[in-house]
Amino acid sequence: MLTRRLPVLLLAVWLSCAAIPALAQQNQQPLTNGDVVKMVKSGLPASIIVNAIQANQTNFDVSANGLIALQKGGVPQTVMDAMISAAKNGSGTGAAATSQPATAPGAPSPLPGGGHFSVTVTNGGKGELAREKTQLAQTKTKASSLGGLAADSAVNQGFQQGMNVAAWKAWEHGGGYGSYAGVNAAGGVMSGIMGHRKPTVTYVWALPGPNSSTTLGSTPTFDVAFSGIPGVNEDEYEPQIVKLTPTTNNWRLVGASQGKADAMQDSSANWEAYSSYVEEKVPVSANKLGRGHVQISPASPLSPGQYGVVLRPRSKSKRFAGTDVANDQGEGLMLDSTFSFAVK
Repeated sequence: MLTRRLPVLLLAVWLSCAAIPALAQQNQQPLTNGDVVKMVKSGLPASIIVNAIQANQTNFDVSANGLIALQKGGVPQTVMDAMISAAKNGSGTGAAATSQPATAPGAPSPLPGGGHFSVTVTNGGKGELAREKTQLAQTKTKASSLGGLAADSAVNQGFQQGMNVAAWKAWEHGGGYGSYAGVNAAGGVMSGIMGHRKPTVTYVWALPGPNSSTTLGSTPTFDVAFSGIPGVNEDEYEPQIVKLTPTTNNWRLVGASQGKADAMQDSSANWEAYSSYVEEKVPVSANKLGRGHVQISPASPLSPGQYGVVLRPRSKSKRFAGTDVANDQGEGLMLDSTFSFAVK
């Protein structure tokens, strides 16, 4: 009798096991803005939340009101960027995205807006570095040195509140300094500004976290490839290595520049953002391999610290559109992108 029932029992067990993945997939709900806010308030690191966004189905509200609510909920800039990217890509499952073939070694990584931009370590076996989008904060303090700005309270508060994307969007849709100050939790930067006055402020670019996840030796060599980026002439830019300056609340300053307080709302290319740009460049040896393809290495061994590979204009008078910088697109990518690494 038991022998006769055994095939039936085995079939039932097999059918039950086969149904489990389907049921799990059916019961899995897409991640929403509320889920992200819950993860942030539970203390999960931003990197873990970003990985969760990339690995799950999503249904995000990235409208102006949605971004403002996220900012008020304490969601970091890097997480909001991942949410916007997921919404832009159609909110498919992260598993489907990760199943796509990886970028071939030495080939530039594709950018969301088109074109390619990559930095690959050609010695030490580290491979391609990740492109990191810097965050922006404002201060009235003049940019004389990154060390001075690292201790500036307005800069630290601005980064801590993740002010930039939500603030720019709110200002863009609401109009005027009032909506900007209403979104920016570090509103003291813009307090007292009335009417149509357009004071000069300092914009500060920084990466979150005290340390890069990539550690290299003191004499790395980088293969930098950039091509096909909309609105970017490869001949006008060159790769550089810069030393990053840590702040008192675990950020790494990349650079700073002066500009009008409404620069981020200007779509015309009239901001000479690099003419007053403050950064700590490292002397490099460069070998041009082709148009938009350069190999660089430090001219002398690097001391311990935090560094980044960046693209910079060859001309200090190069003009940028503030909206490109605010939206990490076009030539704004050149100021917003950093490939960080640490030397220990």
